[in-house]
Amino acid sequence: MRPAAPLRGRGRWGRARLAAARPFCALAEHDQVGVASVFFDDFQPEGRRILIVGTLRDPGEMLAALRADEFDVVHACTAPSPRGVPGADIAKAARALGCDEVYVHDDVEAACKAAMKYADSDDAILACGSIYVAGAAREPLRRFAN
Repeated sequence: MRPAAPLRGRGRWGRARLAAARPFCALAEHDQVGVASVFFDDFQPEGRRILIVGTLRDPGEMLAALRADEFDVVHACTAPSPRGVPGADIAKAARALGCDEVYVHDDVEAACKAAMKYADSDDAILACGSIYVAGAAREPLRRFAN
């Protein structure tokens, strides 16, 4: 399997990677907050914006920095690390931030599967919050691509 392609073209994608084209799936491995900003400021998908997020740090701070309340759907999961914050805690923080459609998953693969199952071809998915999440999301997002 070849590595995920770097995103090129319009915008400041930094070190984000493209995992699948339809729906558009980006992995933010580094500078996740910068990539999330570009996801809103420089990128206009026809459909919904969907966030897959897991983190090792305070979920409220991470979600606010990622502008999670501006996503249409949030899939919270536990990052594959001993320090991973439980998905339920991330979901609780997302709801407190004002996110309406929030789902909880035990792991990254389950979050990816659910996100892809209900995503339309004109939606855009961003997997981030931790380099562990971005790395774990690459293969499932490709496998479950519509």
